[in-house]
Amino acid sequence: MPWGKLQRLGAVALVALSVGFFALRCATSSEIPYLSQRGPTRWIMSPLPVSAELQQWGRASAPVTSFRRGLPVPTVPESAVLALRAYRGFVVVLNGEALPDGRDDGATWRRKSTLELAPLLQPGWNEIRIDVANAHGPALIALRITGLAEPVASDGSWEVWRDGRRLGAAMIADDTRRNPAARAVETPFEALTGLRNVLLGLFVAAVVTFLGVRRFAGGTAPVALPFAAFAAACVAWLAALAGKFVRIPLEVGFDARHHGLYVDFLRTNGSVPLATDGWSVYHPPLFYAVAAVMQWLGESVAGAAGGAVGMKALPFLAGLANVWVALALCRRLFPGEASKHLLATVFAAVLPMNLYSAAYFSNETFHALLAGLALLVAVDLLLESAATARRVFFLGVLLGLALLTKFTAVLVTAVIAFFLGFKLIAVERIGPLRLAQLLAWFALPPLLLAGWFYLRNALLFGDPLIANWGHLPGETQKWWQQPGFHTAAFYLNFGDSFSQPYLSAFHSYWDSLYSTLWGDGGIGTASTRRSGATVVSRAASIPRSGMASGTTTSCRLPTSSQFPRRGSRLRARCVA
Repeated sequence: MPWGKLQRLGAVALVALSVGFFALRCATSSEIPYLSQRGPTRWIMSPLPVSAELQQWGRASAPVTSFRRGLPVPTVPESAVLALRAYRGFVVVLNGEALPDGRDDGATWRRKSTLELAPLLQPGWNEIRIDVANAHGPALIALRITGLAEPVASDGSWEVWRDGRRLGAAMIADDTRRNPAARAVETPFEALTGLRNVLLGLFVAAVVTFLGVRRFAGGTAPVALPFAAFAAACVAWLAALAGKFVRIPLEVGFDARHHGLYVDFLRTNGSVPLATDGWSVYHPPLFYAVAAVMQWLGESVAGAAGGAVGMKALPFLAGLANVWVALALCRRLFPGEASKHLLATVFAAVLPMNLYSAAYFSNETFHALLAGLALLVAVDLLLESAATARRVFFLGVLLGLALLTKFTAVLVTAVIAFFLGFKLIAVERIGPLRLAQLLAWFALPPLLLAGWFYLRNALLFGDPLIANWGHLPGETQKWWQQPGFHTAAFYLNFGDSFSQPYLSAFHSYWDSLYSTLWGDGGIGTASTRRSGATVVSRAASIPRSGMASGTTTSCRLPTSSQFPRRGSRLRARCVA
């Protein structure tokens, strides 16, 4: 078999194995709240409205949700069996008395519990209640009772109570319900018609420019266009910085206020915070250390206003540099193909996610830049006939810096390491000693630059990737957001991002992905538009853990002047 076909076959097999492993984990792991709604037994939930507010945060104990239903029993049968699954811990109460075996902590919530009800049934009217407590998501049950005159299943006939308050009839568990706050922002069609004159002018200008270049540049146009597009992108980005970006407050954006508090912590304490010292301080520190330096330089020149500009300049310049990386990578992969270079430049320059992330103060674009540079060097290494120790070491340095910026770099590092090792072994066929030397040069920089941070997390928290994903130490540090579970429908739906892109992550995974890439799907700086609906900027909120969603919540972190010194009571309270 030709080498190229073998590579493609291996790539397909790798993707298939990855998808298969992911599906298997979703179907079997008790740590992944993936539910199947196939079959006669359906999962039901409380009829709470859709909201992006944090749930459980600040509570040591999970609220108890009760599912109640009457059971008319003309004659007590010899056997009446309840087959129940609950997410998570549950207690089954029949006629005011808990079943002897009707209690479970929910550690293995996928397992079906079978309980005999007949000993506690009585002729006439009975009431069954299932109390569910879940600190990691909504209370859900799926059940069927057999042996009675009429079979009973989990459906809308159950009433739901929580904390002593009746919520209404249960509903089929649905993770595709739309967030009503999405209607507070204009639709894509309304935005298009509102800017029709501007868009028409840009279209006419583009056509005139194209015809002019084609008429007067002649044969030099294909070569010059990518560089002209890059120059135009730089001018447009700098104009956006001067005209708009610098006027956006530092507190506006995706977790921007909490990212800013990280910088304040560094400057106040002179040390790297722990994951338990604040909401967003679990991130590796490189971006925030550089931002602190730029803030100090800006303050030295123009006071507090200069410091703010210095901080905003870092993500902005990184976002602009990502355009250069896209062009450089395309030129390396497709040398001499100017049309592809042009498309890559324009694509990167107008990609909304890169553009709006560069406008906010966060580590996203800085991490993307380091990861992009690492990919560029990795591609160059893979395309060269032989890898040199100097380039391998330089690649390791870039990956080490990326790992010291954001946890996501772990994925990039793993992929690059796999393909680099494959090339050295299968393509270059180097000896064991040379292989060990090159791999050592590759691994040494990440270990030295970022290893200490991950080791510190592992020693203090037992997890090198400790973050605010609901697993911070401390009884009151748990949290979750709706929907808190997923079904196949969430991954099979698509379309809301074309009509209501904002908060479309509540509807489907693909809408989430599309609206994140091609629009500010989280309403990072949106204002209210329609009466009766309110959208709050993420600057004043703690975000949803998933992609492309907005949030309103009452959780607050201390200001920079209130940050605790190391060893203070606040830190002890968080870790305990």
